[in-house]
Amino acid sequence: MTSTERFSDRAALYAKFRPGYPSAIVDILKQEAGLGAASVVADIGSGTGISTRLIAPHAALVYAVEPNAEMRSEAERDEPANVVSVEGTAEATGIAGKSVDFVLAATAFHWFKPMEARKEFRRILKPKGLVVLMWNMRQRESSPLVAAYEQLLQDFGTDYRPSLMSDKWNAPAEEFFGAGKFEHRVVPNFQDFDFDGFEGRLLSASYAPLPGNEKYEPMIARLHEIYERYQVEDRVRFDYDTHVYWGAVTS
Repeated sequence: MTSTERFSDRAALYAKFRPGYPSAIVDILKQEAGLGAASVVADIGSGTGISTRLIAPHAALVYAVEPNAEMRSEAERDEPANVVSVEGTAEATGIAGKSVDFVLAATAFHWFKPMEARKEFRRILKPKGLVVLMWNMRQRESSPLVAAYEQLLQDFGTDYRPSLMSDKWNAPAEEFFGAGKFEHRVVPNFQDFDFDGFEGRLLSASYAPLPGNEKYEPMIARLHEIYERYQVEDRVRFDYDTHVYWGAVTS
């Protein structure tokens, strides 16, 4: 399965159960990166529109670039008026050259071919344009709940790679932007779940077995055990660090 096909069978789950991004991200981009009401943004790997809906109220125009038809369809159900939905990839966006102020990749960059994407971003960005990369990273070390959940993913995930979800993104950022040529901020974020939400969050991941897979039933049984162990008043909580990187890609 290619990276652009991974979420075809779980786009609705992704739209409903994936975390959003804290509004403080917008404040940072406004105050420190120059995002404004006249800005044109290309949201690359926009998925079901979670990051698009965050940015759209603060920009003139957002191109939501997503290769997966099912994910794009979910986004288009609730699309702001200043958003243009585009079928494209990070390496071939279909956007006109020198036309955007910001390229945004929210929980998507790890699926790109970085150097090919970098070339494409340079093509579509205006001369002073910036690339913004961001991810929600679960706080593993401080949470027994998340530690148990991570073990479940390692035991049952079809191709789960903990390194892919690592919060140590400085090295990839340095490779992409150049050492010392980017800014980095971290903002707290969280999700609270009842069991249905907890299950939906799990099944929204591309590496989680779905019904019909032999691993599905034992995985859900383990998830019930984890929930019962850690729930408080029928809720569990994931704490995240939202990492934001931005910089120019002029050379």
